[in-house]
Amino acid sequence: MGYDNSKDELIKSFTTNSEDSKPNEIIANIHSYNGGDKKLALSRTYERNGEMQNNGRIGRMTLDEVKWLQENLNQMIELMED
Repeated sequence: MGYDNSKDELIKSFTTNSEDSKPNEIIANIHSYNGGDKKLALSRTYERNGEMQNNGRIGRMTLDEVKWLQENLNQMIELMED
């Protein structure tokens, strides 16, 4: 049995949303698949040729990105514990 997109529920999405982080924003999504445990997925958007955005591995984080994650981590944990 393969992955079924209709069973993948997005609980909440967080993004860095700062002018300094664009076009390489960090996205933190909390998902639950088929009513299972909530899980955190981290990714980064990349701008290509000034227009197209792709998602990729988060890779290395700047200090500002780590601080953003720290500021939002408690809220993410609370959502995952509900």
